[in-house]
Amino acid sequence: MIFDCRDNKFEEIKNAQQAFDEFIRLHDQIKRGLSEGSPTHDPVHIWQGIWSGDYDCFIHEESILVAELQKTPKQMIYHTFIVAGRMDESLELLKKRKTYGLSRGADLFSGVGRRGWTKMLGLSDKLTLYTES
Repeated sequence: MIFDCRDNKFEEIKNAQQAFDEFIRLHDQIKRGLSEGSPTHDPVHIWQGIWSGDYDCFIHEESILVAELQKTPKQMIYHTFIVAGRMDESLELLKKRKTYGLSRGADLFSGVGRRGWTKMLGLSDKLTLYTES
């Protein structure tokens, strides 16, 4: 699913063409997020995951966040593997992601990212994986 988080809203984009257009609009940010934080996918894999419902995507004017709910034997982890764009928008997307993750039953939140993000999130700069409770 793709969620539009612009103008302080949180709305699922249900129209497939509109969702794809938003994905293309933020394509450069997706590539940047993959190159700086999670070199495990190509943009086409991200779109396939969104389209299949495996990934959730949160968008803003110039920013994007992609996450997935991971089920483990003991807990559900909402894992963010792409965050890219303007810092103010990205921090807003992280808040929306946490609220949505809790609604899906997440016990923990994790993510990967480039150096510098850990400082913004108030975490140790040595961490590449962060968790929140």
